[in-house]
Amino acid sequence: VQLDENKKPLLALVKTNNYNEAIHIVLVGCGQSDIDSRYESETKDHKRISGLAKSWKRLKCKYIHDIPNLPELMDLDDDGTPSQVRICPRVKELVDKLTVSSNALPS
Repeated sequence: VQLDENKKPLLALVKTNNYNEAIHIVLVGCGQSDIDSRYESETKDHKRISGLAKSWKRLKCKYIHDIPNLPELMDLDDDGTPSQVRICPRVKELVDKLTVSSNALPS
């Protein structure tokens, strides 16, 4: 789901006690510094995206994790194409938490 997509279907799942503890949200590039770098400050788009990011972060679910924008996680070749993805500590922590959590889900 992209930040500005309708989150009503997800909200319906989060509001039911059956699913809110099984939902994990990973926000990529939704930190305030990421938003500030992409949108001119105090513009309508900046305010809208900032508000949407805050609303996603307030959802009541098992886990919400925010990682930096994808280009910050990639090593680029001279021509600007990604050559490899760096496993930064935040991404490793995220993968570890998601792995542990998925193993705990009932089958």
